[in-house]
Amino acid sequence: MEFHTPPVCTFACMSKMRVRVIVRVCVLLLVTTEGLPSSGLTVHVSDEVSVLRGQDAILGCSFTHPKQDRYTDNITLSWIRGIETNSPFFQCNVKNDSLAKLECLALGEYSLAGNLRQGNASLRISAVQVQQDAVYFCKIELKQGGSQTKEVMLKVQVRPAILSLSMVTSSSSAPNRLQCVAEGLPLPNITWLSAYGQPLATALAARVKTSFAHWYLNSSLPYEGQEELTCRVENALGRAEGTYPPAKTLRDVGLVRDVVAVAVLMLATCGFVVHRQKIRARNRNAQIQQNDQRLENRLLQSSHGPPGGAIALQTVYATVVVPDASEGVPCTKSKHAHIDQQQDILYSTVAFQ
Repeated sequence: MEFHTPPVCTFACMSKMRVRVIVRVCVLLLVTTEGLPSSGLTVHVSDEVSVLRGQDAILGCSFTHPKQDRYTDNITLSWIRGIETNSPFFQCNVKNDSLAKLECLALGEYSLAGNLRQGNASLRISAVQVQQDAVYFCKIELKQGGSQTKEVMLKVQVRPAILSLSMVTSSSSAPNRLQCVAEGLPLPNITWLSAYGQPLATALAARVKTSFAHWYLNSSLPYEGQEELTCRVENALGRAEGTYPPAKTLRDVGLVRDVVAVAVLMLATCGFVVHRQKIRARNRNAQIQQNDQRLENRLLQSSHGPPGGAIALQTVYATVVVPDASEGVPCTKSKHAHIDQQQDILYSTVAFQ
C-alpha cells in the first residue's frame, strides 16, 4: 500500500524547512561575525586584570586597521561597565589627522592611559575599590571603518585583615560569644586557635558560626573567659591574626618577661659597677688620709728632736770677746786686731735633747 502526500501538505512542509534553514543560517552568521573586525578594524584587550584595593589599575585596549596611517577622520573610544548597561561612563573623541586636543567625558578616577591616535585606548582607574570589580567593555568606532567591542575583566583583591575582635553580650540565657569580623578577597579561610596556637577542640569548633557578605566574613563562638583565643584569617595574599583578650596573650607575657629580665640585669650590673666605684673611692681617700697622717707625724718628730730621747749633736756658732790673756781654755781662735780688745769666734758642739 502506498501513501501519497497531498500537494498542499508538501508545500507547507517545504516552507517550514526553508524557514528553519534560513533562521539557522542567520544565527550562524551572527555567531561567526560577532567580534570580527569591521572593515579591517581589530581590537585587542587584556584578558583579565588583577589589582590590590587602593592601587591603580590599567585596563589594556588597543586597535589597528589597514588605513591607520592614512585615516583622517574621527576615532571614538567608549568604555562601558557591566553587561546590563549600554551607556558609556568614559568616552573620548579625536580627529586622527590633527593636533587638536583630545576631548574626553569621564569621572575623576578614570583617565586615558594611552595615545588614541597611536591606537592605544587603555583605561586607567585610580585607587581601585572593591565595588569596581566588574566586566568592562572597550568599544572603538571609526567613522569610515565600523566599530568593534571587546570585554576586560577587572578583579580587585584585598589582603586579609581583622577588622574587630570583641565580646558580644547575650541578652538571654545564652552564653556570650566572641566575634571576629574580617575581610579579604578572595574570601579568606578563618581558623580559631587556643592560647598555645593549636586549633580548637572538635566540640568547641563545632559551635563556631561563620557567615560571608561580599568580601567580609563574621565568625563567632561561645566564650566564658576561660582562655585566650586567636582568630586567624588567611588567603593567597597573606595572613592576619587577632587575640582576645589582647593584653594577656602568651606572646605578650613572654615579651614583658624578657624585657623585665633584661631591665633587672642592667640595673644589677649598674648597681655593681657603682658599688665598686664607691669602694675604690673610699680606699683611695683612706690611703690619702694615711699618707697625710704619716707626713704630719714626720714633721712633728723633726720639730721636737730625734725620737726616743736620743741626743742630736749640732754645731753652734757664737762670737765672744775675750781678754788678751787666755785662761787656758782649748778652742780655735780667729784673731782680729782692735784698738782696745780682741774679738774671737768660737766653734763648739752642744748637745740637744
